[in-house]
Formats: sequence, C-alpha cells, structure tokens
Amino acid sequence: MDLNGKKVLTLERELLSDNFTQGRLLWNDKEVGKTLEGPIPSPSIPERGAIPEGDYALGLRLEGGQHTSYRFRFGNWHRGMIQIQGVEEIPYVYFLIGNEAGLSYGNVLIGQGFHEENLLGSEEAYQGLYEELVGELENGGEVVLRINNN
Repeated sequence: MDLNGKKVLTLERELLSDNFTQGRLLWNDKEVGKTLEGPIPSPSIPERGAIPEGDYALGLRLEGGQHTSYRFRFGNWHRGMIQIQGVEEIPYVYFLIGNEAGLSYGNVLIGQGFHEENLLGSEEAYQGLYEELVGELENGGEVVLRINNN
C-alpha cells in the first residue's frame, strides 16, 4: 500500500486482552509476521502498553543501548534499530525480538506465530522484516507504520 508516495507497513491488532495485545504485520498486502505488545495502556503507565492507533514514521536509529546490543548479536548485518517515531510519552520505540508481552516495554515484538500468549520464531521474523524495511529506508524510501485495532 502507498500513502502519498510512502510505503505502508500495517499492524492489524487481532486480540486485545488485559495482559497483552496480539496482531499481524502486512507489507505489500502480504503477512510478514505476528506482533506482540503489552495491553492497551492505561493513562497512568503508557510506557508499559501497546502503541496508540495511528500512523507513525519509521526510521533507523544508529545509537543507544538497543542498537549496541543488536549490533553485538548480529554483527555488521545489523545496520541500525528500526525506530517507530512520534509515539507520545516514549522517545525510543522499536521492533524487537522477544516472546513475552511483559518484556515489550512499549515496543513491538515480532515473530512467526503464537503459542497461547507467547510469540514464537521471533529472531527469524525480525531478520526477514529487517531486510525488507532497512533496504527501503537505506535507499531513501519513506515508510509509515499504520496501526489499527480491529
């Protein structure tokens, strides 16, 4: 999907519970992964929950603790964190590897599927999405994350 010349990555939330939020990611109308976030947040602790619905620019962040950790894990293959920009109350929000909503801390965990509340195949799904998005961003493309609660 295109949005005024920008590529759109869509996060469709499919299950919203008191403890977690599950969804799926679509790129060029094809599912590229499952997502796991904290629950829809309460106003008192927004940094622990899911990102509000809306459109967010994606970019590469080349500094910080997450970048250092992923660079150590993946070596030169990892060329920056995919940052979800413009999320109120949380300055640094990313797509991350992980399998438990309680460990997302306002970020979006990506995987290949679910077993009950846990995400499976996270590293593989992250690597696949990473290649798609980083290639687009490094070539000067603009990518928007559109989040919908279904």
